[in-house]
Amino acid sequence: MKLLKWLGIITLGLLIALLLLINLSAYWFRQPDKQIRKAFEKAAIDYKIHRETSGDCPLRWVEAGNLTSDHLIFFSHGAPGGFQDFAAYMLDTTLTRTHRLISMDRPGYGYSNYGNAQPSIVKQAEAVQRVLSRYQPSELIVVGYSYGGPVAAAYAARYPASIKALVLLAPVIAPEGEKLFWFNSVLDTRLARWLLPKFIDVANEEKLQHADALREIAEDWKNIQVPVYHLHCEDDWIAPFAENTGWTKRMIPEEQLELITWNGDSHFLPGRIKDRVDPVLQEMIRNQ
Repeated sequence: MKLLKWLGIITLGLLIALLLLINLSAYWFRQPDKQIRKAFEKAAIDYKIHRETSGDCPLRWVEAGNLTSDHLIFFSHGAPGGFQDFAAYMLDTTLTRTHRLISMDRPGYGYSNYGNAQPSIVKQAEAVQRVLSRYQPSELIVVGYSYGGPVAAAYAARYPASIKALVLLAPVIAPEGEKLFWFNSVLDTRLARWLLPKFIDVANEEKLQHADALREIAEDWKNIQVPVYHLHCEDDWIAPFAENTGWTKRMIPEEQLELITWNGDSHFLPGRIKDRVDPVLQEMIRNQ
């Protein structure tokens, strides 16, 4: 009996520690302005932090680099995530020397209406337009990672003016390839939503409605008229390789699509494959 008692205490302690660690992770997914300033000032890169409070969804985004340039690169992060998913790119002096780089907390994350999910990809693309309409770039490259992939694609289709290219990093774009995991139903319970940080609830709500949201924009793909670069790892288990690369092959004409694939990184984070993304961005920059 004593052994069972101690096992119970240890299990409870480990569970509490795990919950504390998960909740502390919210600080990574919701970086305060002070932390952002520190990173850019240390790197000696010009930057601005913006907040827009009009409408029903406040937005925060960060711009960095050449703040007078009308050549923009916009980044759309995954789920969960935040503007910092693309910190390695925002702090890259090769890119920031010539371009203005913008990364936004998508609605529901960071300081963009945190904790309030917006599972509609159309609405997410409208939020991107709210930001980019302030800049009126002459040339724009839009980069979308994971869940941010279809957001970037919907933006490219619905707001085509000035877009030069679309870059998709492990995008979750195929409705038939969208699969739910056993833990999605667990995370959808009242207890889980109470115990876990809000960014997990937002990501789960997006996940539960993602297939329907993808079907809503299925016809948009035919309106994408710019080069599309799709980077995808063959052993990706979150954004299944065959279904998602198959989708762009069906939706984007062959002469308009460049598919870059490899093995060994699964569902990578954007910073992890920067050495693969850099040549793509540099090629587009040289052609501007």
